[in-house]
Amino acid sequence: MKQYVTGFLFSQDSRQVVLINKINPEWQRGLFNGVGGKIEAGEESAAAMVREFAEETGVIIPETEWIRYAHIHRPGHYDLDLYFAHSDLGHL
Repeated sequence: MKQYVTGFLFSQDSRQVVLINKINPEWQRGLFNGVGGKIEAGEESAAAMVREFAEETGVIIPETEWIRYAHIHRPGHYDLDLYFAHSDLGHL
């Protein structure tokens, strides 16, 4: 079964959020979503969130900052962990 993570990084005041403009899969092209991707074999969910966010944005948010707020299980299809974090990064 495929396993994924998606994270939403908010500014400290929660007025801004980091989103990506999707290219793939085709049916999501042009839509906005949180940052994330596949959990690699042997990888923990929170570690995957840190890695995916860093790969896609160049920003490292430590595991301890990511809060898992939901888990979606679609039997026979996928598992998805959803995370959020807050940052004081000035450019958000």
